[in-house]
Amino acid sequence: MDHRKLGLRIYATAATWSAAFGLAERLIEALAPLASVRECRVYPYPKFEDQYGIWLELASADQSAAFEAVKALAAPSWQMIGGPDAREAIWNRSIEGGAAILAEATWIHLDLWGEA
Repeated sequence: MDHRKLGLRIYATAATWSAAFGLAERLIEALAPLASVRECRVYPYPKFEDQYGIWLELASADQSAAFEAVKALAAPSWQMIGGPDAREAIWNRSIEGGAAILAEATWIHLDLWGEA
């Protein structure tokens, strides 16, 4: 079992808490074939009143493969952070463009960390 942590954080537009939780449910359902969800948090995004953060801790037998699969599914293009072995990527709708896993998504951060 791969013991590294895989986190996915998405900021998305939603009118209410209820709508934000609905986005989290859609996200979890879309990711189910790739990884299970260990933890889910939904919270208001303090910079913009109409946005909420959704944070998921994902788990899979092969976290590196899950990282690549989630990255491929979540958004069309990413900015990788760090060196060639880095496992951290950011997608920003205003910079990278294209439709993301959730049409309401404005920013996505995918991060794999820890020891294998």
